[in-house]
Amino acid sequence: MNKIEIDERDIIDFIFDTLYSSKISLENLENARFHHNTNYKNAPLVCRYGIMPLLELNKIGIRNDSEELLKKMDDTESHINGNDGISLAVLGLKDLYSYEDEYNPLAPYVVDFIISSNIKAHRNTLHYGNEYIHYGSIEPKNILSLDVRLLEYISLKGNKQVSRNKIIEMYNYLLESAIIIKQLKSGLLLRERSLNNSFGIDVDKFSKSNSLILKK
Repeated sequence: MNKIEIDERDIIDFIFDTLYSSKISLENLENARFHHNTNYKNAPLVCRYGIMPLLELNKIGIRNDSEELLKKMDDTESHINGNDGISLAVLGLKDLYSYEDEYNPLAPYVVDFIISSNIKAHRNTLHYGNEYIHYGSIEPKNILSLDVRLLEYISLKGNKQVSRNKIIEMYNYLLESAIIIKQLKSGLLLRERSLNNSFGIDVDKFSKSNSLILKK
């Protein structure tokens, strides 16, 4: 992956141009019920290893949390998925009560992994009416798409307000994710799902793009 320095004034145009040059038809998903959000930094790890609960991340050495923290996180009254569960969201449920909060997995500042309906998960409405918990890891084969709303994030924040370093960081992690998807030949889709601007991203073409460094 080659790196290029870029002037602050050119970041937005560069990212728009790069994504649009890799644009393909949006592929719709079937049998894809669950959403899982994480930050852009974690996306490459998920593309490589799947989605792992806190306990598993510690077992294989990706994290090194204290016993005290693991015990605290295992309190499902405050941390609904504990240290061995994965929190998921389902959209379009019609049976939520009026007093129940509904989690929105479509926020533009996180990535949205779309998970197969074939996994086993049970509903837990303690915090959100549309939340489900899956215990254990979710294997890469059950992750169908990596959806991002990077263009929406840029547009909603406004050019003067959003941190250019943050935009570069998000873009670079997305590029790293695409490279991993290509290396593993996993078939994981990459999709830009910004409002009124949804399209697929050609993983092979996008993975050949340059990563960015902000010119000082």
